Amino acid sequence: VLRLEYGVTNDLTNRSEEDLRRLAFHEAGHLVVAETLQPGCTGLATINPKRGDEVNGFIHLHHRMENEADQVTLALAGKTAVEMYYACDKGFERDILRAASMLRDMICSGAVCGLAYTDSTTETSREISEALNSRIDTAVGENLEKHAMRARAILIEKRELLKKTVETLIEKKTLLYSDIRKLTAGN
Repeated sequence: VLRLEYGVTNDLTNRSEEDLRRLAFHEAGHLVVAETLQPGCTGLATINPKRGDEVNGFIHLHHRMENEADQVTLALAGKTAVEMYYACDKGFERDILRAASMLRDMICSGAVCGLAYTDSTTETSREISEALNSRIDTAVGENLEKHAMRARAILIEKRELLKKTVETLIEKKTLLYSDIRKLTAGN
């Protein structure tokens, strides 16, 4: 099912144990934050890569989180989890880019930071002035930091669940909904 539905391969042979542990922390970070913000939402977590992506695992949510701020926090949770245990998290830039894109959209729509970041002199976002674009970039950076700190606070609070999830991911490689329910019961 994983291979057909998600294009998952089982080829972890070229990965060191340390790389697998780092990846397990990354995916466990996403899972723990998702389950804290919206219990029962995670249907699958794996450190097995998708076809054509030799590096990353992934989690699958049953449904998208409705709260946009929660989506940003979730996007940064994997990187944040790895940084709690390793000096830095390299190789997961897509999460930051996804979070920054969500924040930019939220800021430009007035959902974050109010109307100060909407440009009433232009009709389309492509025509945004350089000054406004600079202010938006600053706001995106500030909000990325705020959401990373939020993810960190959740992961510190749920540290034991994070560690247990990492060990289970390393052992099983893929966690199904039933596995996730067992892990998160009582947390």
